[in-house]
Amino acid sequence: MSRREFRGDLFWQVYGSDKNLRHFWGMCTLAAFGATLSFAVIILIKYLTEPMFTVVHIPKVDYTILFPAVIACPSSEYLDLRNYTEEEAKTLRSVYDWNWKEIKISKSLRITPDLQNLFEISLPNCRELFTNCEHMGKSMNCSEMFTTMQTFQGKCCATSPVEVTAEQKNRSIKFTPILKKRMNMYFRSNWFLPRGSSINYRLIQNMSFTISMQITTTASEASLVNPKLRGCILPEEGVGHSECQLNCQRSIFTDDLGCIPWWMTGEKSMRCRLTEYNKLLKNISSFDRCHDNCPLECNSTWYNIDRIHAPSDDTTSVSMSHWPLVTYERKVIFGILELIVAIGGILGLFMGYSLLVTVEQIYFFTIRSYCGAVLAEDEPHVVNHVEVKPRNKKHLESYNYGNFYIE
Repeated sequence: MSRREFRGDLFWQVYGSDKNLRHFWGMCTLAAFGATLSFAVIILIKYLTEPMFTVVHIPKVDYTILFPAVIACPSSEYLDLRNYTEEEAKTLRSVYDWNWKEIKISKSLRITPDLQNLFEISLPNCRELFTNCEHMGKSMNCSEMFTTMQTFQGKCCATSPVEVTAEQKNRSIKFTPILKKRMNMYFRSNWFLPRGSSINYRLIQNMSFTISMQITTTASEASLVNPKLRGCILPEEGVGHSECQLNCQRSIFTDDLGCIPWWMTGEKSMRCRLTEYNKLLKNISSFDRCHDNCPLECNSTWYNIDRIHAPSDDTTSVSMSHWPLVTYERKVIFGILELIVAIGGILGLFMGYSLLVTVEQIYFFTIRSYCGAVLAEDEPHVVNHVEVKPRNKKHLESYNYGNFYIE
């Protein structure tokens, strides 16, 4: 490529004296530049808005799926508040079940007790709540199958999520609640329960649940896409969705509201008093940013209840309705590589631009300019004096050439 070609002024050099040709070449250059800019903007908008696409995926038969953690949270009916009056017990139960609604506070509760400790010791342990436990077809001790844990919903009993295969025959768990009181049931892929989570079912008597699952996976090349553009978080990218929400809610309580509710761990001096719970309702909109600033996890499993029916025996069971034949997969349809290829193609098509042109421009504006402007001045100017001497004259001797005689 010659110097005139990469500068785009071949017609200016050859037909510079022709005014019409100059106008025509100028219009072509402006049109090419405008087309390049327009297409580049369209490509950039596509990259910023639609880098990912979710498709239906048919996985292999030998893959594993995650059977949910069954989380059973006793309601306020299980609280042992015999040392309090009826009015005081009603207030404490309202605080335990508090779900961003105004509560009526008893006047006799002038001093707020340590609610977290009170609710923990007032609720029965998991070994006192269940019997006849069975996990994946094997009988187990209920104290081993259920783990006592503190969640944002209070004291709960949870089984561990477990991976199952299509060849596995028995994919269910069974148990029998001892007390016939209301118990909130959740089916999750982990043990995190945000305050105000939708309850899958309020269990009062034994029931059989048949669940299905919606599995979403993400292609490995999605790691090259910015998380904000991707709209989800990969496991290796640090804080997950659950932990992000926990940190966000804690910062709102401590920084904006000045106290933390009973279900959060922290210093006792930071605990909210009973009268402060109703004040929190004025700032409920502040928690909306936790949902906006905490994207979901790229690889996730959601559980739905397909059927609820009375059991054939006196147990509560949770089983899979069918093995999922299809899943959802997030794929990259316009990543950083596609962005570079698209913009490079547009520049080459309309402007004749390439990487070699960039190297040539760098050369002409740096090395060549330096050599021509700086190094040329440093060279000494040598003037060579040439002495011109006259040629020696030669006398011609006379001789006879044919019929001619020359002297």
